[in-house]
Amino acid sequence: MRRVLSPDEVGNTAARFGEVIGHVTISETIRVGSEDYEILIEIPPHENYVKSPIRVGGDFIGIVTLTGGYVVLGRITEIRRSHAAGVSGRTPIFNVPMDYTGLETPAVVLIEPLTECPIKDYEADNCDPSPVHSPIDPLSVAFRPSGDTIARLLALPSDGIIVGQLYSGGRAMDVDVKVPVHTLYEHVLIVGTTGSGKTTLLKNLALALINQVRESAVIALDLQGDYLHLVLPPDRDVKPRLFNPLSEITIVVPITRAYLEEYNGRIRSFADEYVRVRTGDDEATLMDVNDPTLFGEAVAYALLREFVERSYGDARVSDVKPCFEVDGNNVRIRSINAVISVDNTSFKLNLVPWALSFINVYRELPRLFPIFSYRVSMIFGKVISLAMDLVNRKNINCGDRLSRRG
Repeated sequence: MRRVLSPDEVGNTAARFGEVIGHVTISETIRVGSEDYEILIEIPPHENYVKSPIRVGGDFIGIVTLTGGYVVLGRITEIRRSHAAGVSGRTPIFNVPMDYTGLETPAVVLIEPLTECPIKDYEADNCDPSPVHSPIDPLSVAFRPSGDTIARLLALPSDGIIVGQLYSGGRAMDVDVKVPVHTLYEHVLIVGTTGSGKTTLLKNLALALINQVRESAVIALDLQGDYLHLVLPPDRDVKPRLFNPLSEITIVVPITRAYLEEYNGRIRSFADEYVRVRTGDDEATLMDVNDPTLFGEAVAYALLREFVERSYGDARVSDVKPCFEVDGNNVRIRSINAVISVDNTSFKLNLVPWALSFINVYRELPRLFPIFSYRVSMIFGKVISLAMDLVNRKNINCGDRLSRRG
């Protein structure tokens, strides 16, 4: 048997979920169907409609039902306004009076029902929202739901890292959207058209992990340089700002032959600049350096300056600390640490120049790049050894022999 709540009970209950703004109309039949609905809310003109404007397509409205004890979440799909003259049936044909007091009529709002939850389950923190099937009676109380109510009735995750805010009706709402941390231990696919915000979402996800999850690390394979700017504030002031920029970033730069060919001139120029400052000789160049330590410092500085200028524009570089090994006349640069200042922002940059010598690592490729099948991984070393042997012998039929031996 359904229990009918008193108006005071319904109003007090609705007030716990948000701001009471009106009630389900008594002027029309309320219809809830599997494919059709007609739920009309009347909102008084001054107390709520003018003071707290509502919009079509994005604003949510909640309803506490008189019978059944349900809280319902809906979205505004239509707003109807009438002048008092039209309601009374006395609309003049000519000389329409500009009588603004005639707007003292309730706003009638059409609601698209989204989800419902028993009030007792909601208050017991055991709400599992479902599509709306329960009847909605006239005089049921309507309220503007709080952010927490919207999140719970949309079944948004309550725990996890914040990646943004709910976007509805062309604006961000005060409703946090979270991703449970455990889901990030699995594969996640983000799809969308060009410019829809895939990269922005991933960058927010990276910042959220580092800001909110202790001892977390984010590794990005960044071919376009999208993630280099995680150390900088956003281009525009977003309120509230959800994430703080990184104070430190480590960047691994592949030093390929193509890279050296493209940036050789700039690297030499920065290295020569360093040598002149260190030696005090305005004519000195990198080619004049015989000291391996000075040579390593100059090249490390040049690699850092070239990268920073290309990635962060007119930034200031300070506190440069290269880390390298000297073996006779050979220098191996491990990393270059520095403080980078852009406008009013400073961050620590750890730059790691990186390269692989194929002849030294090819046997480890199945382990470094697990894209091979198990069978191929097992025979990979033998295949490469045979290929290298045939190449060293300059056997012009090595391809045919590999095919037959495979």
